Amino acid sequence: METLTQVAAVAACLLTSVAANAAPSITFIRGITDRNNTSITALSGDGRVAVGYADSATATTWTWTQETGRVDILNAAPAGQMRWADSVSRDGNTVVGFTGSLASIRSPGTADQTVAPPSGYRGVQARGVSANGGTLVMNLIATTRERVAFWDRTGGYTIMPNVTASENYAVPFALSDDGNTIVGISGVQIGNNDPTHSGTVWRRDGAVASLRSLPGTQDETRAFAVSADGSIIAGDSLGIRTEACYWTSPTQSVGLGVLPGFSDSSVLALDSAGTILGGSSRFGPFSTAFIWTQELGMVTAASYLAGRGLQIPAGWNLRSVTAISADGTTFGGIASSATTPETAFIARVPATGLALFPFAVALTMARRRR
Repeated sequence: METLTQVAAVAACLLTSVAANAAPSITFIRGITDRNNTSITALSGDGRVAVGYADSATATTWTWTQETGRVDILNAAPAGQMRWADSVSRDGNTVVGFTGSLASIRSPGTADQTVAPPSGYRGVQARGVSANGGTLVMNLIATTRERVAFWDRTGGYTIMPNVTASENYAVPFALSDDGNTIVGISGVQIGNNDPTHSGTVWRRDGAVASLRSLPGTQDETRAFAVSADGSIIAGDSLGIRTEACYWTSPTQSVGLGVLPGFSDSSVLALDSAGTILGGSSRFGPFSTAFIWTQELGMVTAASYLAGRGLQIPAGWNLRSVTAISADGTTFGGIASSATTPETAFIARVPATGLALFPFAVALTMARRRR
């Protein structure tokens, strides 16, 4: 029968094997110069591949991995090569975006693939990708209208209807991992005026619906994120204030409030299960990143990460969470300091309960050998 000392020894070995992945860490991804703002737009399922934005004259977007660091996608890339990256698949092997009027797909070891718009449209942009990289959500652009479509590597386009025939404006923001649900906004735009819009969900079976606003707010909503199976949609509801919310159906909205001292909030990202939500809470030009869970409610991202062993370096403010890995252990977003403009960050923390996992495994092994 193993002694407690032997159990502890096994646990120590297991701790060593997972330490690299479990150790809390934060990485700041700066621009080409320290004056260039950067931000994260998407993370792979394990958080090891990121896609982001930079306000540089030579490279507007980039990809990042732990091995390569930031790799810029040049605005002046040769014809046929990606010039804008917007999202990445769960396995990290497919990056999607666009080049000129064509959608663009990038996979390791192959030339960038371009996808032309269907007849009647002058441009197409890939705005999201399924977990396996097989389905993309497309923003179709014509002179007087924009539409949303599924695009499958094997079957091509499935153009989705708008909520009403009068709508001429639709922008997708996210695609569920299973490739069956698109979320975004749709509405009416007249001339150069700002469009009136509502959060919208498009389903693979052809169903399309507006997302109801929170009670007491005007009928404008926005949907920015969706869970892996499409059952949870998150964004915000606009009224006297903008309030973060999520939907369990088009007519069932749940408000999340705002952080103390702030007036507005928006959910911009969630994990695959839809149980960890992230975004920003704002007051005028000031903003602070938040994390929301059913157990904690809305808390600052800094305090959430601190509770999992990650202290944010002194002088840095996490302003927004814009991406969360599928497993809920990696968070991407925007940070700033007194001397640094908006800077992309990637924060990694252990999974809940991971610190106890090696000891639990060792104890189970000991019991089985009795």
